[in-house]
Amino acid sequence: MRFETEPINFIPFLAVLLVSCKSNIGPNVDLKTSNQETLPREIMNHYVVNHGVKSNIPKMTVSKFIELAERFQSCQCATEKFVSRWIVDENEYKLITFFNESEPLIFICNSEQPRGSCYIREIDRGRHIKDFKARFASGNELIKYIYDNGIMCKNNNPCVK
Repeated sequence: MRFETEPINFIPFLAVLLVSCKSNIGPNVDLKTSNQETLPREIMNHYVVNHGVKSNIPKMTVSKFIELAERFQSCQCATEKFVSRWIVDENEYKLITFFNESEPLIFICNSEQPRGSCYIREIDRGRHIKDFKARFASGNELIKYIYDNGIMCKNNNPCVK
């Protein structure tokens, strides 16, 4: 027993579907926006220069600093990454973080050759810290803290919920 079938022409059906589709297929993000989640490419290999004079911390790039901060954040079993987003404005780069309730980290950068450099301004740890002396930290202190805690995870317990 053989059935005869007519070929179904899907082209008109597909055309009707595409015409009635009301979604915005084009990008809805301004490509020139200064908000971005990824580390700005132009400062990726810049050195972070505000180390203490007698610091035992090796020179590190901005990307290494972010890597260590992300490692420290994951070592604390945090559910979010360290970096929320970057805001770029001229030579100033503001890093909005998920790190506690601190204000944005501000990187002041130049692009002198052979390798640029960035300076991390004083950090405001947030209004939730009542002791005014403890609320603010230098960029040096932040770099040392991130380096010491990001180079090796001190948490031996697995992150399970």
